Amino acid sequence: MIDTNLTSVFLMCRSFVPHMKGSGYGRILNMTSIMSWVSIPGRAAYSSSKTALLGLTRALALELAPDGVTVNGISPGPFATEMNTALMQNPEINAQFLSKIPVGRWGKVEEIGELALYLCSEEAGFITGTDILIDGGWCAQ
Repeated sequence: MIDTNLTSVFLMCRSFVPHMKGSGYGRILNMTSIMSWVSIPGRAAYSSSKTALLGLTRALALELAPDGVTVNGISPGPFATEMNTALMQNPEINAQFLSKIPVGRWGKVEEIGELALYLCSEEAGFITGTDILIDGGWCAQ
C-alpha cells in the first residue's frame, strides 16, 4: 500500500520535478483520499498511506512555490466507479452510503476531472499546499 500510494508518487516527483524547476510554471496533483481525513475499520494501511501522501503534497508545495510550481491534493469521497458497483447495486448498502452523503448522491468521475482541470490552469496559480475534498459533504459531518 505504501509503495503504491506514496513511494510511487515520491519517485515520480523526484524524476520530473528537476525539469519543472526554473521553468516558472508547473502543476502537480496528487490523488489523496477522504481517508486522509477520516477512516473506517479495516483501512489502516490505506488511510496511513494517503495521509502520508498529503504530507508529501504539503512539503513539496512549500519547496516548489518559489519556482512557480503548485502542488495540491484531490481527495475524492464516494464516487460512482466500477470499484463501487457492488455497493451501488445492493439497495441496503447503497442506502447506507447515500445517508452519509449530504448531497444525497454518488459523485461523478467527471467532477474530479473538472476540478483537476481547474487546478492545472493559470487561474489556480495561488492555490498550493492544500487538499480539496470532493466528497459531497461527507467529511463536513
